[in-house]
Amino acid sequence: MSSKLKADAIRSMGDEQRKAVLVEQARLLMELKVQRATDRLEAISEVRVTRRNIARLKTILHEKAVKERHSAADKALADAKAARLEAQKAAEKQYREIREANEKARQAALERKKAGVKKAGAGAKGSKGAKPAKKK
Repeated sequence: MSSKLKADAIRSMGDEQRKAVLVEQARLLMELKVQRATDRLEAISEVRVTRRNIARLKTILHEKAVKERHSAADKALADAKAARLEAQKAAEKQYREIREANEKARQAALERKKAGVKKAGAGAKGSKGAKPAKKK
């Protein structure tokens, strides 16, 4: 009678061994189907167990293949995230430098205002003279 293969046992096998077991299970399934067709199969549940073993083997082989394919994509994604973080840090540094320069300019303007120095080109209010009277 065919026994159920545990997923942990399949995962602990090497790739070649998994493929060999898959071929063996497929051969066994064909034999069981022939036995069932000729009414020589004693335990019909063996067909189900063997089918599920094959599905389990194929699933684990597929998981490994997908994992290998995605490892390259994951590395590229990690590199892109690292680059984005570096760009963000550079932008934040530039923003801080601009804020510091603006704060220094604001402080200098406050000091000039306290000292009574006005900006160049600014005249006193009303220096243009009186407005002409409106005609009726």
